[in-house]
Amino acid sequence: MHPCLKKKIKRKDGKFVISFIGKEFYDKGGNDLLKAYEILTKKYKNLKLKFKGDVPEEYKNIKLPGLQFVKGHFPREELFEKMYLSADVFVLPTHSDNYGVVFLEAMSAGLPVVGTTSFTVPELIEDGKNGFLIKTQYSWEMYFTKNGKLDRKKYEEDVMKEHPEIIKQLVEKISLLIENKNLREKMGIESRKIIEGGKLSIKERNKNLRRIYEEVLKD
Repeated sequence: MHPCLKKKIKRKDGKFVISFIGKEFYDKGGNDLLKAYEILTKKYKNLKLKFKGDVPEEYKNIKLPGLQFVKGHFPREELFEKMYLSADVFVLPTHSDNYGVVFLEAMSAGLPVVGTTSFTVPELIEDGKNGFLIKTQYSWEMYFTKNGKLDRKKYEEDVMKEHPEIIKQLVEKISLLIENKNLREKMGIESRKIIEGGKLSIKERNKNLRRIYEEVLKD
């Protein structure tokens, strides 16, 4: 992931903006985030949630202060401006990402990121350093049977439920970022560092590729 070349947008609206991008509503934990956000709006009056993704019919008419369902497809530059550079934190309580490019995009824009312990997400988010990890027991790789097939029925039944333990963690971690400006700025800087020159940088990737090629050539 190349670092985002544009600087964060300085807003004067006094809002704390949470950004979410997830194509599959339940797989990406959209239901848990909306419930956590509902709880947070009762505690904080300056919140805004920019929610971009598939929204089931039963959620489309939900009315929460500051909730904005972002529709449409945007060029990359416009997407960054709308969803990352104008936000304070990126949150994706996913159950199904086997990598999660949106986390890298948010990090490249200098945002603290909140994700789950699902699959490879802990390789992107260093808990307490550039964001927070939410513990989940519903990660999709846990639903593979012994013969290597995904028990999709059981998985879908579980992810479509409300998860109080996940919602509680989301409220706690997002509250920390709302209340501590220094913490979220520090985490945002760490996110950017990981993309610019850290383990997820182009520089580090090229270094590892060179090492691999050189080892192969020796053989």
